[in-house]
Amino acid sequence: MDKKTKCLVVDDEKHFLLYLKILFEHNGYEVISSSNVDEALHIVKEEDIEFIVSDIHMPVKDGFQFLSELKNNKETKEIPVLIVSSDDSRDVVNRVMEMGAIGFMRKPVLQHHLKKVSEMIAHQN
Repeated sequence: MDKKTKCLVVDDEKHFLLYLKILFEHNGYEVISSSNVDEALHIVKEEDIEFIVSDIHMPVKDGFQFLSELKNNKETKEIPVLIVSSDDSRDVVNRVMEMGAIGFMRKPVLQHHLKKVSEMIAHQN
């Protein structure tokens, strides 16, 4: 059996977090989920995460802080990060791309979008 890509999904909206977990698992990913940035950072230290999907607007620490911490750490800076948010303003999209995200998708992510996600991951490896 092929090894599944281990993906971390981070979103404070519980229903959307569950939706992404089910969607990615259905498409062959091993998924770990987190509803906040501090927990997600702990998971990244403990698990061999190969790909991250994160929201931007979350309480306490947001997705910008998460992305910054990941990209400024030599041990995590190479992990591909896809940002998924309902806020697709030009400022948000430009900022996350400048910070090192591999892409941006507007919520909701649909089944047919996962082909593009898989291509983004493959391109990073």
